[in-house]
Amino acid sequence: MTDNEALQKYISLTEGILESIHDGILVVSDNGTIIKTNANFTEMWRIPDAILSSADDKKLLDFIVEQLADPEGFIAKVSEVYAKPESESFDLIHFKDKRIFERISKPMIIGGKPKGRVWSYHDITERIHAEKALRESETIYRNLVSKLPDGVYKSTHEGKFLDVNPAMVSMLGYASKEELMSIDIKSQLYFEASDRESLVLQEKLEETGVYRLKKKDGSGIWVEDKGWYNLDEEGNILSHEGIMRDITERKHAEAEIQLINEELHRINAEKDKFFSIIAHDLRSPFNGFLGLTEIMAEELSTMTMEDIQKFAVIMRTSATNLYSLLGNLLEWSRMQRNLTTFVPLSFQLMQRISESMVYVLEGAVKKEISISYDIPENMEVYADTDMVGGIIRNLVSNAVKFTPKGGSIIISAKSAAHNLIEISIKDSGIGMNTNMIGHLFCLDVNTSRTGTEGEYSTGLGLIICKDFIEKHGGKLWVESEVGKGSTFRFTLPAKMKK
Repeated sequence: MTDNEALQKYISLTEGILESIHDGILVVSDNGTIIKTNANFTEMWRIPDAILSSADDKKLLDFIVEQLADPEGFIAKVSEVYAKPESESFDLIHFKDKRIFERISKPMIIGGKPKGRVWSYHDITERIHAEKALRESETIYRNLVSKLPDGVYKSTHEGKFLDVNPAMVSMLGYASKEELMSIDIKSQLYFEASDRESLVLQEKLEETGVYRLKKKDGSGIWVEDKGWYNLDEEGNILSHEGIMRDITERKHAEAEIQLINEELHRINAEKDKFFSIIAHDLRSPFNGFLGLTEIMAEELSTMTMEDIQKFAVIMRTSATNLYSLLGNLLEWSRMQRNLTTFVPLSFQLMQRISESMVYVLEGAVKKEISISYDIPENMEVYADTDMVGGIIRNLVSNAVKFTPKGGSIIISAKSAAHNLIEISIKDSGIGMNTNMIGHLFCLDVNTSRTGTEGEYSTGLGLIICKDFIEKHGGKLWVESEVGKGSTFRFTLPAKMKK
């Protein structure tokens, strides 16, 4: 059997296989004669029937060359392949009509020797265009991402950055993309462990979080992070991506708005308190006072000295209450306008307390309340004398007001830590429950109540006391139990050390 006969037999055996292949197949002998093409080759190269039926290899080859965008390169490549009979080759060929084929050439071995070549053509036009479109899309995406003011990132589930944009680098205060990508997200980026657990190790596909991140210099920024996971076909996490926006200024603005709202709430509460005092606490004593004077004016000629004295005592009590109320109201008004003077100096505490008690002793005597003192001799404080007098008057007046007849009040003082003096006013009065104690210094909650003998109370005196004490750097607190009395404690600076 001749070589040509052997070749024909080989071709005959493989003809069925060639026709079933999706690629275009061209089989050429070692002398350049076209031995076989499959239907896909004819269709891919769009070869006319006239050329196929002519069985003229030259016409077929000329037609093929005419379709190419680079005929000379095609011929050169073919020549290079045939110069190495036993070699395999791979290249791309481009058509004038923009099609692109992937071409593979392999030697056809018969009897251990190359007797021709099998050329395989695969149309990759769509793939090439898709890859080009993808590259262009990626370029557009990267250009867009690089110009975004928000941070864009991609990270592993374990907490390492895979990619970040310039805004992310700048936002976190790093010098370069490489420097930021080298950090450990879990330990170097988050302030709180809870943030790391919920945002780095979460199992949700999407998450929007607002939290603080740590910049390179250790300072913090508030961010809003919209993140999501990339999963494989089995649902395993491949990576985490997200867009991060610096909302530090927004958080500061929200905090400022919150403070403003609280201040407005306080101002409204003060306004309401002021009108409440005007409408009720100040008006009611005046009504009683005016009623008594009206009775005296109309019935004085028929009244006995005992009646006159009784009315005079009631009027004096009303006047005393009004004087105290007006004093607190005026002092509170000065406080709101920052007109209260503050002139601290060293003075003996017991002496100032004694001077302040003149205004409250009458009420205590009337209710038969005993007042005792437990104050070390020559104990001095460094404070404003007028403010201390106001504190003592208000706190002792309250103690008298809410202590039943025959009760007791103890005023004591002792040295405390940090060069402070702790002063306490303890009564055996009606006491307070936990809820009342919690709102005792709030203007927006009504905690006022009448004394054990109907004495008026606005709660304003305690607000003034708290403000005076805090001006000295001290604090005011209360311990109380219903039916067992109350103890108001406050601190003032001790005598200045020389």
